[in-house]
Formats: sequence, structure tokens, C-alpha cells
Amino acid sequence: NPEENRRKCLGGEILGGEDIWPRKITQELLSAKQHFQIILERMKEGILEIEADGRIISVNSRVRLLTGLSEIDLLGTRFTSLFAEEHQSRIVDLLKQNQQTKEIVEIDEDAPALFCGRLVVLNLIPLKDHKVIIINDITERKRKELELRESQGLIGSLVDNMLDAAVIIDQGGKTLFANNAAAKLIGMTSPQDVVGRSVSDFIHPDYMKLVIRNYLMVKRRQARFMNEYKIITPNGEEKDVEGLGTNIMFKGMSAHIVTLRDITERKEAEKKIRKGIVRLSKNLEEAVISLASAFEMKDPYTAGHQRRVTEIVSAIALEMEMDQDRFQGLRLASLVHDIGKINVPTEILSKPGALSDPEFDLIRTHSEAGYNILKNINFPWPISKIVLQHHERLDGSGYPTGLSGTEILLEARIIAVADVVEAMATHRPYRASLGIERALEEIEGNRGLLYDKDVADICLNLSKLMLAPLFIAM
Repeated sequence: NPEENRRKCLGGEILGGEDIWPRKITQELLSAKQHFQIILERMKEGILEIEADGRIISVNSRVRLLTGLSEIDLLGTRFTSLFAEEHQSRIVDLLKQNQQTKEIVEIDEDAPALFCGRLVVLNLIPLKDHKVIIINDITERKRKELELRESQGLIGSLVDNMLDAAVIIDQGGKTLFANNAAAKLIGMTSPQDVVGRSVSDFIHPDYMKLVIRNYLMVKRRQARFMNEYKIITPNGEEKDVEGLGTNIMFKGMSAHIVTLRDITERKEAEKKIRKGIVRLSKNLEEAVISLASAFEMKDPYTAGHQRRVTEIVSAIALEMEMDQDRFQGLRLASLVHDIGKINVPTEILSKPGALSDPEFDLIRTHSEAGYNILKNINFPWPISKIVLQHHERLDGSGYPTGLSGTEILLEARIIAVADVVEAMATHRPYRASLGIERALEEIEGNRGLLYDKDVADICLNLSKLMLAPLFIAM
């Protein structure tokens, strides 16, 4: 039966002789319309419908929120009335369009309701007998875009007026951006002359490997680096620079930004200072040697002892890889560590045979006497304190003040070990030499107790490996 098949296909049924499928279709259409209304209500865009004459026939919740008006107030109102008079002609022209149209409308602060002080995009969709208008409020987005442009402009202005040079390079080393200071530093007329050139054109050949290595390190670790190197300008002028680099995103691509500071004058000043320090060090060394020589006239034995202790101290310090400047101070201190014995009568210093307790007590004053002699000399190192402490011991049993552990300067701890080794291994007026073996046994037996463990170990290793000829001579 064709009619029955038609009804089955359309989902129709006959109940009590009544054909109900049209009613069912109507219900489903109403349900679909309700769902559609729910969707419209939840949309973030404002949606409204207008008749051919421009009167509003439906609005969603977003329109009501934007206008602050109820649905009753909006229905039947002409759409153009929501705009200030100076914009209404534009809106009329828009409504005359019979094709889908987009219009951006920025309304003055005096405009009423919906668009008061807002920037909106109107999308017109013409239908058979009415039109649908979609309203997108883009005020906040435009505000952020404006703020971004302003901040970018501000940043650009700051970068252009920086005293330090700034360049941005791509992954291949090509310059993408340079500020005014960069152009001046590199010797170019303007930043545009720098853009597009490879950084290898400006890096001094002797520093190219260093720059590449640092760049690769930063690229892998997403870190920053700061280094000093040289650049060379197109006219061959060499300049010392300090560069700080890190990774950034520039115009949507991975890039590298480097700020460069010209430190040529600073480097020249540092060279002069270093030369001055060298001259000062030589003058101080000559002064110290003069002191030792003056003391040698009174006690040649002690002067020889100081020189031998200095040799041992130097060997230990070199093994410790001590900083050169600190090494210089240690060496000078060891050359005069017994200078205080100048206050001890010669007959006691050169007395054969055993010394009495009062005589030993008098000799023990030499470290403090040496401190008093040296403390008023303006050394760049704590030489007077080193001399004062060279008879202190880790356990506090030394003299003159009973310091212990790290209260004792490292330099004094080094001299203490060298002093004991040399004193025990060589002849003294009041006793014969105890020998190098006995001296090293003393150091080994009291390493970490009386003497600094690390210093003692280095001294013992030097003697075993015969790295210091002075041990062989003892």
C-alpha cells in the first residue's frame, strides 16, 4: 500500500483511524526550534533579527546584556535607533545590502545603549523576508592590540636609545635587527646597514670559536651567557666588548639577542693597573728581600732558613694551584716569617747546646715581634697576620694566641708545615739535624691534628715523588 509505506517512511502512525504523523513532525520541529533558541541564548555574540523595515523582531541574551534593555524594550525598536545620529546613515546603507556583509563600527562615547564607547563588528546575513545581524564586541581585543603596539613602540624606543648595542640574529647567524648603538659600535652609518649581514663579519677571528661555542651552549640549555671578546669594524679597528646573549622569539621565529658593551677603555685601564700592580709587587718584594738581607747580617742561619722554607712553601702552593696574586703574598710572607727574631739577642740565636726555658720563651716572641714590624707596612696581602700565625696549630696548642682550625690563615698553615720540615731536617746551633725522614714522620703523624691535612698530604707527596729538589738536598 503506497500510502502506508509513505507513512512508515515518515514515521507516521494511525491510531483510532487518525493519521498522527503530521502532528509528530510538528512537535519535532518545535523541539528543534527550542534547542536552537537555547543555543542562541548561550552564544557570546549578539544575535538579533530585523524585518525588512529595520524593526527588531528577536534578540538573544548577549544583545540584552550589551544594551542593558529588556526584550520587551528592544522588540519593535528600529535597529538604527541604537546608534548615534552621525552613524545611522551608515547603518541604513548596511541594511540595504542583499548579500552577506561585514562592517566595523566604532561609536563615540555619546552613542546610546548598545555601542556606547564600544568597537563592534556587524555581520549582516540577508534571508528571504528578514535579516539576521551578528554583533561581535571587539573593544577589549582592540584595546590589548593597542596596548601591545604602544608597548612595542616604547620598547623599540628604549632599545634604539640604549647606550649598549643590541643585535638580534637568526639561527644562521644573520642579523635581523640592530639598534643605533650597535651601528655606532660596529662602525656603520645606520642600523639598516647592519641588518642582513652575518655576525662573522664583525667578530674578531681569534674569538670566533668562543662565540660559536657559547651560542651553541645557550641554544641547547635555553640559558644566558656573558663573555668578553673582540670585534673588528669594517675599517679594521679592534674593540673589546662584553656580550650578554639569550634566546628569544622574534617575528614568530627562534632567534638570539645579544647586548654588547664597549669595554675597550676599561681593558686599557686594567692593563695599566696590572702593570702598576706588577711594579708594586716588585717594589714590595725588593723591600721584603731588603728586610731579610738586613736580618741576615745579624743571623745568617735564620736568613738561609727563610729562603729554604720559601722554596718548600712555593712547591706546596703550586701543587694547590693557588691564585697567582695570593701566591705572591704567601711567598713574601715566607721570606720574612722569622723577621721578628731580630729582637732576640744574637748570643741566644747562635748559642751552642741546649737552650733554657727562658731562652726558648724569648725566641717564641719572634712571631709577635715580626707582626709588629710588618703591620704598619701597607701590603696588599695580610703578610703581618701570616707571620703572626705561622706557629699556631690546628688543635690550639700553638702560639702566640692559641688559634685553632680555620681560624688560622691558610698561608700560615702552609708555612707551618714547611717551617717544621726545614727546621727538623737541617742543623741548628743548639742541636744536630734530625734528618728529612724524621721531619716527614712528624708531619705524617700529626696531619689533621697539628697540621692542615691537605697541606701535609701535598708536602708528603712532594717528598715521595721527589718533585721538589729541595727535599733531596736535605
